[in-house]
Amino acid sequence: DCYMCVGWTPEGGSPKETARRVLNVAQAMHLIISKNPLQKTKLALRAGVHIGPVVSGIIGKTMFAFDVWGDTVNLASRMESTGVPMATQVTQDVYDLLRDVELFRRCGLVDVKGKGPMQTYINLSPTTAPDVPVEAEPHLSHEANVLFRLISFFADS
Repeated sequence: DCYMCVGWTPEGGSPKETARRVLNVAQAMHLIISKNPLQKTKLALRAGVHIGPVVSGIIGKTMFAFDVWGDTVNLASRMESTGVPMATQVTQDVYDLLRDVELFRRCGLVDVKGKGPMQTYINLSPTTAPDVPVEAEPHLSHEANVLFRLISFFADS
């Protein structure tokens, strides 16, 4: 199954900081899933990140849902679907924005449906030994640490 995380830059805010927070959420998800096997089976997820404008709104007549559409959403989805397990694949735009604050490995050209060959990168996020107790991770943003603690709480229940 797929889930979407959308970050937005407030008026006058920093797109770089917004992109970094979204990447921190993906890093937290990788960390949480690596520390919480399902019935002794290790799980893995793929994540994809792209930046850009989106359109959002409420859809439905009897059961309402909030949704987000646009090329940005489609490219992020393609980054996830063409990525590798236990990694976050990002577009050239994300790499250009964050290359001075994050570590990335160049993947080469990836054939992206509807776009053709695109240069992509894998985020090389910090890893933690699996036997380290669940606690706040200093390299993650406050938002990612809150998510990390919340999911860890439910995983331990």
